[in-house]
Amino acid sequence: ELNNWIGEVSKVAGDIPVQIIANKVDLVADMEFDEDEVRRYSDSIRSSYVMTSAKTGENVESAFDRMARNIIDRRVEASSDGAV
Repeated sequence: ELNNWIGEVSKVAGDIPVQIIANKVDLVADMEFDEDEVRRYSDSIRSSYVMTSAKTGENVESAFDRMARNIIDRRVEASSDGAV
């Protein structure tokens, strides 16, 4: 499903940074994907990933920080290429 979502967003928004956020890491016994699977998938689509827990707050802020940095980095790259 995620491939479809990313494709649909790209149709509307263009080439934007993608970040995979795996939530509920506090529920280890109930996880559908382990970190290795998330990493392999994010590597396959050349994106970053963050393992988070909204319940405990683990890595939630860093997920937003990382996404903001990805957007800024992409913007800086585009401006240095003259494609702002």
